Amino acid sequence: MARNGKLVASASGDETVKLWDAGTGEVVETVRGNPLIHTIQFDTAAPFLRTNFGYIKFNLLLHRL
Repeated sequence: MARNGKLVASASGDETVKLWDAGTGEVVETVRGNPLIHTIQFDTAAPFLRTNFGYIKFNLLLHRL
């Protein structure tokens, strides 16, 4: 979950990483990931998610964090 409590991130077996609106439960952005991603964490200094496989940039993170 993002520090502001507004977004939740998930990685799934369909090789996507998704951002969810924590208030509504709706998916707000999806990017193609990698099947090896199993750990994700919001980066506090940039619009990225850190993963065990590298960084993923979400356009939405530029505006919502």
